[in-house]
Amino acid sequence: DITEQKEMRLALQEEKLRLLAAQRIGKIGDWTLDNNNNYNKMTWSKQALEIVGIHEGISYDNAFMNIHPDDVELLHKEVQKAYDEGYSSSDFRMIMPDQSIRWIHGERHLLNDDNNKPIGLRGTIQDISERKNAEQELAKAKEEAESANHAKSAFLSSMSHELRTPLNAIMGFGQLLQMNSAQNLSLQELDNTNEILKAGSHLLDLINEILDLAKIESGQLTLSKEPVIINDLLSECLNLVAPLAQQRHIKISWEKAIFNSDQDQKTNWSGKVSADLLRLKQVLLNLLSNAIKYNHENGSITIFYSIIQEKMLGINITDTGPGLSPEQQSHLFEPYNRLGAENFDAQGTGIGLVISKNIIELMNGHLTVQSQAGNGCTFQIQIPLDQPPSNEAIFLSNQLKTDSPKTSESIKPPPSFYQEYTLLHIEDNPANLRLVEQMLAQHKHIKIINAADPALGLELVKAHQPNLILLDINLPGINGFEVLKRLKHADETRHIPVIAVSANAMPEYIQKGHEAGFSHYITKPIDVKYLLTIIDKIMRDDENKLTC
Repeated sequence: DITEQKEMRLALQEEKLRLLAAQRIGKIGDWTLDNNNNYNKMTWSKQALEIVGIHEGISYDNAFMNIHPDDVELLHKEVQKAYDEGYSSSDFRMIMPDQSIRWIHGERHLLNDDNNKPIGLRGTIQDISERKNAEQELAKAKEEAESANHAKSAFLSSMSHELRTPLNAIMGFGQLLQMNSAQNLSLQELDNTNEILKAGSHLLDLINEILDLAKIESGQLTLSKEPVIINDLLSECLNLVAPLAQQRHIKISWEKAIFNSDQDQKTNWSGKVSADLLRLKQVLLNLLSNAIKYNHENGSITIFYSIIQEKMLGINITDTGPGLSPEQQSHLFEPYNRLGAENFDAQGTGIGLVISKNIIELMNGHLTVQSQAGNGCTFQIQIPLDQPPSNEAIFLSNQLKTDSPKTSESIKPPPSFYQEYTLLHIEDNPANLRLVEQMLAQHKHIKIINAADPALGLELVKAHQPNLILLDINLPGINGFEVLKRLKHADETRHIPVIAVSANAMPEYIQKGHEAGFSHYITKPIDVKYLLTIIDKIMRDDENKLTC
């Protein structure tokens, strides 16, 4: 009776068929190398032969004939590793009979006899060409995307630089006219000057917002989170927008939450959120200015914040404007879509809200809107708390005083006790040279030396030993960083403070400027009063050193 033997043979055949089917589906084959009696004896499964494109009975040495030349040495090392360590695996390429390239993943295990003596290898091979090709396509697509992003960033940086250069003259000379308005301008001329500055400021905002959006889209926007005192930040933002609100007779009220324990007025919440201070300020200013611009005359704005689930601070900004329809809300956060606002007097770019939403989400927060046509809008920022509170909140309401901030006065000439001060300006644009000359015209004690060429500027530094240097970055022949490097390497000039004045306003350039050793990095268009303040501070510091 051989029934049991027959059943066993059938079971083994079925198992073998299942194994072959699995190998065929997975594109996996196996092989055995017997070096016990005959080193060159190799046996291959049917699937293995199909994968490597060789015929049955091929020797170990001949098996390497179809290996890609660049992978032969590596594969020999992996085989030796299997003998030395008992196992190895690697990916390699084979050249098929039709000269196509096939990627193979191979694994090798050491075979030992009963006395633990090595007698050969057993291995598997798998066709991974599809995976490798997909990986290569993905890498190629990633490389092309990165190349496109670099090209886009380079274009935007160049565009920003080229636009800021003429804008520097427009806004710079406009600021000078505004500062001297009492002596030189009629009321009509002053209004014209203000319109020039208003349009220039709008164009500058547009440039900055386009750069911000590009950085967000390319994932290059970096944030620096820190504890931010929300009351201080809101107060600062409201003071900045107060003049705009007063022009349109818009009343701003602020309701804030105070957390206490047992009604004893002891605050347990730190009053701080975890955010990037400058970027959160940017978002708040955008929302507040929108609430003013798109509001009705004599309207109102209410700011209210409260704790949400003891993790987030919800800041609501509610206006009494015309509101938004459901259709408008569905397109609210689309770039360059102003939802018909371009037909009104309010200026805008259509990308401020898109940038704000992305910034808040990068800080692990949310920006949402609730509105009905004709009933105003409520924008809510949710931002993580720095330290979650543990007690119940009592909400108090108070009226925020929105007095106009003090008007910036023209920078007055420094006291007469200053010594004569020499300032060297290295700049290849004649308009920018004239701008700084007129900017410092009232500072009679300051002697200005101009150099339109960086090489000439370096010679003038050695000859005149100026007290301060204003240095453009994008100069012909030698850029500003190289000029600074040479100044810092020379004993007679390394002590001279150097202010970078550049149209390169990308964050990486500014960071590079600070790391290079510039005392300040001023971006064009120049804020005349700010630059004068910096120059005045540096002169006062020098005077104090001399006095000491």
